[in-house]
Amino acid sequence: MKTLKRIIPILLILLAMFFVVGCKKNKAKSTDELNKALNDTVSTYKAASNVQAKITLTSSSTETIDVKYSIENGKIKALATVLNDENGVVSVYVKDGTCYLSRYNSPKEKYTPSAEELQKIADTYTIDAYIKKALDIFNDQFFKASSAEKTGDSYKLTCDLLSLQVSDDTPDDKIIEAEAQIEKLQAMDSVTLTLNLSGDLIASLEGTFVKEGKTNTIKIEFLNTNSFEVSVPNESEYTARQ
Repeated sequence: MKTLKRIIPILLILLAMFFVVGCKKNKAKSTDELNKALNDTVSTYKAASNVQAKITLTSSSTETIDVKYSIENGKIKALATVLNDENGVVSVYVKDGTCYLSRYNSPKEKYTPSAEELQKIADTYTIDAYIKKALDIFNDQFFKASSAEKTGDSYKLTCDLLSLQVSDDTPDDKIIEAEAQIEKLQAMDSVTLTLNLSGDLIASLEGTFVKEGKTNTIKIEFLNTNSFEVSVPNESEYTARQ
């Protein structure tokens, strides 16, 4: 009986600790915290030497872009980007200093890109351009005008379009651009953003835009920042550029 009396208080303490830790872990994040998580994720992927991601754009048709690349001093060291849309497939690979290019039904070609071309590939075929487009929309003013609903590790933010306003800390030279962005959003019937979290970072985001019964979406999946090897499918089918 004495042993039981000793065990019960210990069990109660452990239960209380579990409850406190569990509540803290499952506590819903504020829109400011979600905004920070998104910005931290973007910073992580922009600074990474290796990036793997996937972008899906949906309107009247669906377009997917699978992105893998290694970047060094702002230039592509290795890359494997494949775009699928209603017209077919476009793929760009950079492996061992050679670029392999395939555009829809055109002949496949390979060539040695110059330093300038490697820079252009970095600007065109990496995730940065898509991140910029997303953040132009889902910026500070969007988060401030949104409410969030939590389901597991997923948050759905619904924007109160009428309450959108230019942030007080917006630089003077960016005010006109911010006002134009608000005008575009307010032309929509609804705009929502779904964020799926992995720890303190975003695993994926999906923006949904509805106007006059038509729905468009943009989804960015932040897959990982692991190293990888480029494998060019059917490499023998590529001919040297003349």
